[in-house]
Amino acid sequence: MLTHFPIAQRDEMLTSVLARFIQQMGVKDDKVALDILFGNRKIVPSPFLQGHLGQLIEHVGNVWCYSPSKIIEQHTHLPLFRLFLSNQRYSTLETDLLHSSANSSVTRAGIPASLVQWPLNYKICPQCRQSQLTTLGFTYWQRLFQSPGVMACPKHRCALIDTHLPISSPHRHRLVGSHSYQDAQQLTECANTNELKLAEMVEWLFNSEQSYVSPEQWTQYYQNLAREQGFMKGARIDHKGIASLVRNVWSDRWMQQQGIQIYKENTWLTAMFRKHRRMFSYLQHFVVWLSLGRESVSVAEEVYRASKLSTVDSPRPLIMNINNQKNRDARRSKWLMLLRKYPRTYSLKQLRDTVLGARLYSWLYRYDRDWLNSHKPPPIKNYKNKRVDWHVRDLELVKKLIAIKNITEENLYDVRHSKSWFSTRIGCKSLLEKKIHNLPLCRLFFDRYSESVEEYQTRRLSRVMVQLIDDKDILRPVCEIERLAGLSRTRSRKPAREILRLDIPAWQRAEVLS
Repeated sequence: MLTHFPIAQRDEMLTSVLARFIQQMGVKDDKVALDILFGNRKIVPSPFLQGHLGQLIEHVGNVWCYSPSKIIEQHTHLPLFRLFLSNQRYSTLETDLLHSSANSSVTRAGIPASLVQWPLNYKICPQCRQSQLTTLGFTYWQRLFQSPGVMACPKHRCALIDTHLPISSPHRHRLVGSHSYQDAQQLTECANTNELKLAEMVEWLFNSEQSYVSPEQWTQYYQNLAREQGFMKGARIDHKGIASLVRNVWSDRWMQQQGIQIYKENTWLTAMFRKHRRMFSYLQHFVVWLSLGRESVSVAEEVYRASKLSTVDSPRPLIMNINNQKNRDARRSKWLMLLRKYPRTYSLKQLRDTVLGARLYSWLYRYDRDWLNSHKPPPIKNYKNKRVDWHVRDLELVKKLIAIKNITEENLYDVRHSKSWFSTRIGCKSLLEKKIHNLPLCRLFFDRYSESVEEYQTRRLSRVMVQLIDDKDILRPVCEIERLAGLSRTRSRKPAREILRLDIPAWQRAEVLS
């Protein structure tokens, strides 16, 4: 049982705490360290979302009085996802970190598939590191500095330094601590104003307990934001104007480093001001907020505004006045005439390709969609039944197999006539492997004529004996006959061994006597 464990510092990464413990214990072997902490040598440390917390508490809980939920909230990157993941998905991630035998939380959170580039190397603030050495006597990795988009220290207002020490160690079972970094004399630079504000916003996100905001609420929030900031062209959002403003605030180089560049037309920024069909990361939200003239933006206020919006999509516009109702009836009549004019073989797409059909369909889809859905031509099925007649195919294949068998049956010098060999000769190896249950005749052929290892070894001995008889060298020692056949005592099966031990010596004696 452990009698010592280091005190976790504020905003310290969990893997940093574990690495400090291993350093203090003087353990050099990575697998032994994992065995001490988790009781499992096969665990792979994950800096952002360290799993197997249940096993960790089981082994160090007597000296580290931390609850699993407190470890998750204060020493992992999971709080960054609270605003944007439903309560059910967030609870699933917590359960993965606590009890899952295989840590799939990184994949579930979408980190590998994310557009945002997560840090590859550890980053430090030189002044924070010096302060840690002075007051504590040791250093540690700070969770905030290893978050996407954070390039400045909000406390000392200076730019972070890249340690060039990879977060994902090439030694996959190693816990990398801050002591692994050798300090170099580097000058600290003043941080950019926007980067400082962004770091403060991420720090708030770590310490906040704000609940989930749904995609429907974010959709309304960004539509309202575009109206308030004057990025509207009539009833449409000016996506180019928003993109231009974002690129003026954030350099292309910085956005490319973070993986959120907006060179093309249909980018994540365009999708953010449309209906939200997927989750956007905190970095994308914060970049937009700081770009739209909001230097004094408060994350708490913006999140509160979004959370108070309705979670139901706005209904489609209804036709209210009499003129529009008359217009609707006229368009309905024209659409019905169009359906009667063209044969039933015309698909909806073909109707929309006509000049009149395109205009009618566009208007009815926008203002009278329910009626249109009940008065559309039936879908045309282009599927053609091309099912295989397995009986016919079975006959064709077995005829080819028999033909090959008849040609090669008396050839003693061939390789083994196995099932794979026959399948390859007729060019249907994959088919015969996957669909043999549909080919009874082929299956029967293989059962009867495919050559076993015993039969192949016997044929090789027959080939050697025929050659010796032709050369009139029948008294060759048995060991040499075995070698010429390419056999050995360890690989020879029982029939081949009996032929070598009994049949060949008896035949040689009979030949000598005759």
